[in-house]
Amino acid sequence: MRLAKHEYDPGAMIKTIESLLPSTTSIRDEGHLSVNVPNSSLLIRTYPNPFNPDFILEFTLESADELSIDLYDLKGRQVRNVMDQRSTHEGSHTLAISGSNLASGIYLLEVKGINTKVLSKLVKLQ
Repeated sequence: MRLAKHEYDPGAMIKTIESLLPSTTSIRDEGHLSVNVPNSSLLIRTYPNPFNPDFILEFTLESADELSIDLYDLKGRQVRNVMDQRSTHEGSHTLAISGSNLASGIYLLEVKGINTKVLSKLVKLQ
């Protein structure tokens, strides 16, 4: 059975994808499974999701960094600057973020450091 007009090489596709994601590490489990994991010094978690009216951002830094935290709508417009290039020490942090003046919809939370950026999708329900 032929699904496409042109044949393709899955190995070449994987190499192309890996070249586009230079910040990943390959983890092999006894040679059977290969999983790509981002090399990030920044891990985030947001909850509850969906939220109304507020949500919690928890993040962990491996080392101190200059962080900016912004909330965007799906048109790419910044709707809130939560934190602007603040020097933040390593370790775990928790922020309560108000969404009381936001309309219902989908938002992107961007947490950006000097060499890293993480996006999280949030949904506000009324």
